[in-house]
Amino acid sequence: MAWCLKKARLFLLGCLDLTLVTDHRVLTKIFRDKEFKDITNPRVLNLKEKTLMYSYRIKYLKGVANRAADALSRYPVLRGEPDETDLADDEDACALVASATACALEMDEGVIVDLHQVQEEAVRDDNYKLLHARMAAGDWADRKEDEPLALHAFYKMRRHLSCQGDIILYANDEGHLRVVIPAALRRAVLANLHAGHQGRDSMLRRARQAVYWPGIDSEVEQKRRQCQICETITPSQPAEPLRPMPPPEYPFQQAVVDLFQLNGEIYMAYADRLTGCLEVEHLPSGSTTIKLISAFRRWFRRFGIPEELSCDGGTNLVSEEARAFLLSWRVQLRISSAYFPQSNGRAEAAVKSAKRLLRGNTGPGGSLDSDAAAKAVLQYLNTPLQDSGVSPAQLLMGRQLRDSVPAATEYYCISRQWASMLRNRERAMARTGDTMAARFNKTAHNLFPLTPGQQVRLQNQETGRWDRVGVVVDTPAPRQYLVRLSGSSRATLWNRRHLRSSGDTAEVPATQGRGPRQKWPTGGGHIEDTQPPPPGEGHIA
Repeated sequence: MAWCLKKARLFLLGCLDLTLVTDHRVLTKIFRDKEFKDITNPRVLNLKEKTLMYSYRIKYLKGVANRAADALSRYPVLRGEPDETDLADDEDACALVASATACALEMDEGVIVDLHQVQEEAVRDDNYKLLHARMAAGDWADRKEDEPLALHAFYKMRRHLSCQGDIILYANDEGHLRVVIPAALRRAVLANLHAGHQGRDSMLRRARQAVYWPGIDSEVEQKRRQCQICETITPSQPAEPLRPMPPPEYPFQQAVVDLFQLNGEIYMAYADRLTGCLEVEHLPSGSTTIKLISAFRRWFRRFGIPEELSCDGGTNLVSEEARAFLLSWRVQLRISSAYFPQSNGRAEAAVKSAKRLLRGNTGPGGSLDSDAAAKAVLQYLNTPLQDSGVSPAQLLMGRQLRDSVPAATEYYCISRQWASMLRNRERAMARTGDTMAARFNKTAHNLFPLTPGQQVRLQNQETGRWDRVGVVVDTPAPRQYLVRLSGSSRATLWNRRHLRSSGDTAEVPATQGRGPRQKWPTGGGHIEDTQPPPPGEGHIA
């Protein structure tokens, strides 16, 4: 691999989009992110040092699929002896790269260009003079193929070109007169267009008002993609259309859980998506996995085992012990993306309701063993939901609970319409989800999907800057990507809205409904994609 890079170095040095493919899996770990201090083999260390001058990403491909390289390595006619030495070429290559870099830096400073300079360069540029002569004579050929190759790019717009002295002007459809720039000045003009780091659209608007040359739009886009400052300060991406989850069919079929802090104490909220029933656990000495499992076991015994449990990917909630426990109870784990609470909106609503209930009602040290906390929870369970007019207690047990507020005795008896209330609640959740999706999707846009191995920029949620770079490792669910940050071996789940690659401008057709459920790579979990936040103020919808 090092030998191949060296042989093609004149084409690869400075390349920012280089991909190496090998059928030797060990090499992918060595050349990807393994540090020098971890390499003990001197030969391997020497090989890695030889690749430091290149910017690349490396992929593994099975030998049976790597047919081209496999065939060429065995084809006897193409065999050749390695060069004895390339040392003489090394100095030339380094000098070429250094001069090209210096030239690029010098031109990117943006030298002021005026009409006088354009006129001076116009009389020195042979192709520019040829176009000027053709415009002055007006004797264009009937076919583009009959014109010189240098004039092919101007043939379609020949009727929009005019001469003003030695300078050629191009009149576009908006009526703007644009100066046709000679080839020698185009890089300087492009640097001036980019001086304000205003982004592609602003650069194009300015260019379409003042200057022109064939291919200017694509060069402006390329200039924008190559600028690291523009990549960092790019505005946030628009929200994508909602992907509502189907409502559950029975109580505690789909549950949500989340950890939160209140007055310095740690609590865990556990809620049912259908009924809105809420349970809160106080964790006085830390949220260890053993304590979480103990609370889960108690809730499973009380309400039944849920089919799906949604969380935000907290460390203890997705630890190996927690995954093993949920897997043994046959519970699918849904994990929302980092810094994207909308994908776990039910759990966020549960935390909001729990904080409202506990604020000012806890005992010493944040204890829930108090009359005030018990009365607050009972009031929550007996309060009718906004969209169905029945309370969580009625949906879960078919009746109201006797609490601190007097009520008729008939409310404490099991209702004959219990099943009907559950069906109406399920329909109300579906209508609410459709209504919210229709309202939200008016301003939402689809983004291009990413592929494993693609380099992406990650948006810093504190500053809004796209100042981190990583590589997509896997796509476990729609709009959700496992990304490994550059210089780190840790992979994190991110939503598509907070990831972007160069040229993220087009849209893809919306995907209707929910895609097939896919297993989480380790521990049997399931990744949750975007769902709408819950309606209402006081309950989990």
